[in-house]
Amino acid sequence: MGFFIRDLHQQIQNLHAKMNDKSGPLTVYRGQGMMENEFEKMKKSKGGLLSFNSFLSTSTDQKVSLSFARHALENPYAFGILFEMRIDPAVSSTPFAFLGTNSYFSDKEKEVLFSMNTVFRIGTMEKIEDRLWRVALTLTSDNDQQLKHLTEHMREETSGSTGWYRLGRLMITMGEFDQAEKVYNALLDASSGDDCQQISDLYHQLGFIYKEKGDLEKALSYYQQTLELQEKSFVPNYASLATTYINIGEVHRDKGDYSTALKLYEMALQMQEKALPSNHLSLATTFNCIGLVHRDIGDHSKALSFYEKTLQIQKKALPANHPSLATTFNCIGAVYDAMGDYTNALLFYKKTLEIQQNSLPSNHLSLATTYNNIGAVHDSMGDSWTALAFYRKTLDIELKSLPANHLSLATTYNNMAMAFEGLEEYQSAVEYAQRAVDIGREALGPSHAQVQRYESYLNRIRRHL
Repeated sequence: MGFFIRDLHQQIQNLHAKMNDKSGPLTVYRGQGMMENEFEKMKKSKGGLLSFNSFLSTSTDQKVSLSFARHALENPYAFGILFEMRIDPAVSSTPFAFLGTNSYFSDKEKEVLFSMNTVFRIGTMEKIEDRLWRVALTLTSDNDQQLKHLTEHMREETSGSTGWYRLGRLMITMGEFDQAEKVYNALLDASSGDDCQQISDLYHQLGFIYKEKGDLEKALSYYQQTLELQEKSFVPNYASLATTYINIGEVHRDKGDYSTALKLYEMALQMQEKALPSNHLSLATTFNCIGLVHRDIGDHSKALSFYEKTLQIQKKALPANHPSLATTFNCIGAVYDAMGDYTNALLFYKKTLEIQQNSLPSNHLSLATTYNNIGAVHDSMGDSWTALAFYRKTLDIELKSLPANHLSLATTYNNMAMAFEGLEEYQSAVEYAQRAVDIGREALGPSHAQVQRYESYLNRIRRHL
């Protein structure tokens, strides 16, 4: 399959190279179906970026493409989309080719084929008729600064010593933790026992993966092994040591041991201040972590002050659509949420969502977290219908991305139960509350405080039946 992909890409490049250098702008079309949730997401992303991850077949014949869009309406849950794509070869080197006699459907479709990962900017959207829409797209230019900055930062963040290592980092960035785990375990098996630096890096990545998957004990074990190897080094690397202290601190925070987490974060900050410039992004990460602990223990003013320090560094160092900015906006929103300032909470959560929808895959767990947070704010405001809609978006991602017994699913089920209770749909509330209890018992044991809270809530709403 890899040879086929490379060969097809090369053929498109060759045909593109043979085109007249003076060929002007053109418009091509693509008709397809799109499920309602994806369509709604695209509507909210106007002005953002849209990537087609496979080879993209289009046509210069609008009628042919419109017929494909209409055909999609046979599915009652789908929308028909007619993409109208503006292409200017003078400002973009993205390879595409007029297939002519190379296409099986050439006489009918007048096909134009684009290579993989073609990126467009979303423009106007016009409703043609019920469930049928025209969407204007413009092929991004080689000088599109938003795309360039985001791509450069993603490339930097997924850099590593080998192609496999970079692949693992990319899988982590995309939220594909099971695939990343396989890559790093394979690298660990193939590594020589003498290369302590490489093994330390691999332990670090595996620790992060297990933390994201909710296995805190395995995460802590790998981070501790990382620290042991780093401390054996004859020349201490304070920046790397600080990162490991932060990672261990995050696990302790997730376990509810806030005093240990804060102590580790402050140790990391002292090391970073010795080794790094004052505007380094690693300092922003540490400020954010300290802010999280202060938020957890209810010191909202301190939390906001550390988040502001984080934001000051990130705004200078990162493009405006970088996922790390979304993380900070989310943290600020959470503080306002805890303070009962729901207007500001929604403002910052929506800033978070806007960046995530334009920079992350649609099934990324960070999106699930943001949907959950927005749902919780609406729940607090008494809008149970809207809350439930966002919780369902959270659940959809988590069911695709997490093990069936992950604690995040228990939280989501419990939140949905409370929304159903607000709607006085008590049978559904009991059903979802029971799911939360079942997962909690399996993951934490029946005596855990969180499980007992789930059971107490379940018993309370059962009285309504």
